[in-house]
Amino acid sequence: MCEDGAIVLRNYGKIFDLSVQPVEMMPLNHFYPGSNVLTLGTAGCNLSCQFCSVWEASKARETTILSEQAEPGQIAELAGKLSCKSVGFAYNDPVVYMEYAIDTAEACHEHGLYAVAATSGYINPAPASHFFKMMDAVSIGLKAFNEKTYREKCSASLKPVLDNVQFIRKQTKGWLEINYLVIPGENDSEEEIGKMASWIYDKLGAGTPLHLVGFQASHKMASWPTATEARLKNLRAIAYEKGLKYIYINNRDNEETESTYCSHCTKKIVGRSGFQISEYNLDKSGKCSYCSTLCSGRFTSGPGKSSGRRERVDIQSML
Repeated sequence: MCEDGAIVLRNYGKIFDLSVQPVEMMPLNHFYPGSNVLTLGTAGCNLSCQFCSVWEASKARETTILSEQAEPGQIAELAGKLSCKSVGFAYNDPVVYMEYAIDTAEACHEHGLYAVAATSGYINPAPASHFFKMMDAVSIGLKAFNEKTYREKCSASLKPVLDNVQFIRKQTKGWLEINYLVIPGENDSEEEIGKMASWIYDKLGAGTPLHLVGFQASHKMASWPTATEARLKNLRAIAYEKGLKYIYINNRDNEETESTYCSHCTKKIVGRSGFQISEYNLDKSGKCSYCSTLCSGRFTSGPGKSSGRRERVDIQSML
């Protein structure tokens, strides 16, 4: 507790992981492609997903794993030194350290940098408004498109997430992308994917990017089957049929399903090999170089200079 009586979270400014990574790892494919993001995370989470891939941090109950510490202004300055365009809040869900994330986002804006977040979107309306209005881009991770999976596998609920996603689209200026974890036999029915894609089309718009993330066994679901590429491509085709323009398959190392194509002439406008930009055919306003059709998102006249890798940063040696 501060001298003025304000309560400060124990994890404020304490960091479990700090890394430079391409923005595509958030995942955000339409927010300054190829640019670097200085990404940080703390400990804990407000969900209890049985399939969590970063459970060592998200399930931690003590701050002893938080080995590094930095003030918001120091993070913004460090991002500038490392030629990052943005600071990202990820790994564990940033809503559990939202005070620190908001203060850091404010510092980023003062330094001419962007603030981006990867979150489940499961947060009450009042703090959600404050948090999301400070973010320049948000990647929302949908765990399913049914209440049963949210309740039984995450101890959460789908409706608040959908409400917050609509708030981001309608009442903030931030860029929005959706990533959906495809879990075989749990949330991957063609009906469920079709409903989810139709909802995105109706509520968020056809130009909202959708990432289908193939489940890989982890945590309490370590014996669960992995999502196959063939299944992911089938679900991608269903989402396209519902009218969505930009659909990606993540973590399968396939340039065809990682790249961005013009919604009109179908030419490749942003080629991706892994997390590295291999081709770029957009002008600074996001218009296709072949037919001048506008691509949804935030762009410059050329891609960023990310190495395509995630590189850990030692805070103390850099400050």
